[in-house]
Amino acid sequence: MIKISIIVPVYNVEQYLARCLDSLVNQTMQEIEIIVVNDGSTDNSEKIIEKYKQKYSNIIYYVKENGGLSDARNYGLYRAKGEYIIFVDSDDLIETSTCQELYQKVTKHNLDILKFNYYDEKNNRNGLNERLNYLNKLYTGEEYLKQVLSQGEVSIVAWNAIYKREFLQQNNFWFKKGILHEDELWTPQVMIKAKRIMQIPEVYYYYKSNPTSITAKKDKTKNALDIINSCYELDNVYKDIYDKKLKKMLENTLVTKYLEAFVMGKLYRNETIKYVKKQFLVKKSYTLRNKLKVALFLISDKLYYKLNVMKNKEK
Repeated sequence: MIKISIIVPVYNVEQYLARCLDSLVNQTMQEIEIIVVNDGSTDNSEKIIEKYKQKYSNIIYYVKENGGLSDARNYGLYRAKGEYIIFVDSDDLIETSTCQELYQKVTKHNLDILKFNYYDEKNNRNGLNERLNYLNKLYTGEEYLKQVLSQGEVSIVAWNAIYKREFLQQNNFWFKKGILHEDELWTPQVMIKAKRIMQIPEVYYYYKSNPTSITAKKDKTKNALDIINSCYELDNVYKDIYDKKLKKMLENTLVTKYLEAFVMGKLYRNETIKYVKKQFLVKKSYTLRNKLKVALFLISDKLYYKLNVMKNKEK
């Protein structure tokens, strides 16, 4: 029986791929499959994968035309056979005890999702605060989101969690193809639907900031527009939430994401952003901080952009 399927999308990561695969093939748990999806790489990634495939029988290798990260993840998810799913980006790595320890924890509590901590290699620090009071506690997805939003520690990446495959399949959770920052859209929906979710402080994942990745490109117009469109899609999802406070908190995150995306993509100079729904920002603002930001944005989006650029340079 396969206990965990590790899904690894690969696209032109020859520089980091070996260290990623080393961390996977050396897992202390044996009942795993490593699904490597080559999403049309044009570098030496294929040669590296073939070398590992010949040596390790638990590597399941697929080659497909380039379709983006979402498409590659979906490709692997559709073919996965494990009880649980872990996503690992091919420029990152995980602790060798990850599968064994996470499986013990997720089955002990019969969880849909178990979120864990990660180490940010670029900034040399853990990604999440390990002293928060909601750690190691069982929640429904909505209860969990209420806790993390109230403490400002929401992590929307898909890779710092282990998921029950049956839960993902029953709810038809697939990544949206063709967009960047796909986790911004996927992760909140998945967490909302969870009946049993927990977060632990232990670090299992090591995140590498890859300067050659598509999200690191200088022109971030598409990045920004994809995030903004995801905000509109999530707004439709949040309309069905009964808990009024949680709904307002989630809507407030959309304002934050929207404004961050606007600055990221330098959209004050882009005609495609002229369809901005000003009432969307006004109505969704919940905290005083965001209300003030929106007020400034509506007075002058260009001034808002310049002030944020200056603020980021100071940091």
